[in-house]
Amino acid sequence: GGWGRISRRFWSIAVAASLALAVSLAAASGIWQGGDARSAVSEGRGGFYACLAFLCLPVLLAAHVALFARHSNDRFLAACLVASALCNQLPASVTALVAALATAAFGLWTRPIPVYGAPRISICIDDSGADAGTSPEAGVPLRAVQRRAFVSVVTLIAVLLCENFMVWVVSATYKESHQEPYPQPLRDNGRIVLQGLMGAAGLGEGDVQGLRDAMNVQWLLVGTAVMGGFVCCDLRLGKASNRSAWCVGTRVVLTLAAARAVRTASFVMTVLPSQIPGCYAMHYPRPPPEGVWEWVRVGLVPASFGGCNDLVISGHSTVTSALACTASTLGGNRGLDLAVWWLLAFDYACEVLQRYHYSTDMFLGAVVTVLLFRALASVEAPVAVGGG
Repeated sequence: GGWGRISRRFWSIAVAASLALAVSLAAASGIWQGGDARSAVSEGRGGFYACLAFLCLPVLLAAHVALFARHSNDRFLAACLVASALCNQLPASVTALVAALATAAFGLWTRPIPVYGAPRISICIDDSGADAGTSPEAGVPLRAVQRRAFVSVVTLIAVLLCENFMVWVVSATYKESHQEPYPQPLRDNGRIVLQGLMGAAGLGEGDVQGLRDAMNVQWLLVGTAVMGGFVCCDLRLGKASNRSAWCVGTRVVLTLAAARAVRTASFVMTVLPSQIPGCYAMHYPRPPPEGVWEWVRVGLVPASFGGCNDLVISGHSTVTSALACTASTLGGNRGLDLAVWWLLAFDYACEVLQRYHYSTDMFLGAVVTVLLFRALASVEAPVAVGGG
C-alpha cells in the first residue's frame, strides 16, 4: 500500500544517508591522519565515529523491522534488539531497573486466570501451528519434553566440566609455553586485514574496546534471543505460535553441548600457540604441580578467564552463534537476521583484534554451531501442552 511504499522509500533514504555519512567520516579521518598538524584530541575521531555510524545501521534496520514487519514475532524480537542497544547506553543501575520492570510486566501479563469448574484441556500443536486436537497422543507430552530438557542441561554440564579440565591439560603439557622464549603465534591473515582497516580508520585498541562496550553484543543477543524468544513462544506471537520454549531451549542447549564437545576434541588434537606472551604464567601455577590430586584439582577450578591454548574453535563464538540462531529461527525476517549477524561479525572482529582468538577460531565456531543447530531441528517436536 501507500504507507508501505513510503516506509520503504524512507528507509532507503535513511540507509543511503547513513552510508554517505560513514564514508565521509572515514575520508575525513584519512585526511586528518595524513596531515602534519594533528592533535591528540582529534586523532582518529573521524574513524571512530564512522565505525559507530556503521554499527548503528543494524540497529536502525532492526527499528525498521520493529515498526513495519508483517508478523508480530518479528516486530517483538526486533524491538528487543533495539531496546537492548539503547539500554547499553544507560548506567548499569538504570538498565537493571528496566530489566526488572520488564520481567515483572511479563509475569503479570502471562499470569493465568483461574476459571473454576472448567474442564482440563490438552492442546496439541502440529507443524503448521494449528490446533491438532485435544488428544495428548497428537503431540509429545509436556512432561516428556521437560525431562528431555533436563537431560540436555545435564549433558551440557558434563561437557563443560570435561572441556574445563582439558583446557588445563593442553596448557600444562605444552611445556614450551611455560617459560621464555615463548612459541611464536601463527600468522593470522584475518587479523592482519582487520588491523589494516583499523589503521586506515585511525583507531587504537582503546577505540575498539570502546566500540565493543558501546554495543555490548553479548547482552544484546541475550535480550533478543532469550527474553524476546521466551515471550514469543509463551504468548504465541506470529509465526512463533507453534513453537515451545521448552523445545527451543532444549535444541539450543544440545547445540551448545555438541559444539563444545567438537571444540574440546579439536583443541586437544591440535594445540596452537597463544597470541598472548606469557599467558600460562598469568593463569596457571608454574611449574605445574607434581602430585596427581593437586594436578587434578587445578583442572577442576573453573577457568572463567578462558584458557591459553584452547583455540581451534572459539567457545565464545559457539555461545553467541547459538543465541543468534535462536533469534533467527524464532523470527525469520531477513532484515532482523542481517542486523543480528552484522553485530555478531563485529563482535568476532573485536575478539580477533584483541588477540583472544585466531580468526579461524571464530569462523569455525560460527559455522559448526549453525550446522549443528540446523541438524538438531528434529528436537522441536509438537508438544501436547498440559498432557501427562
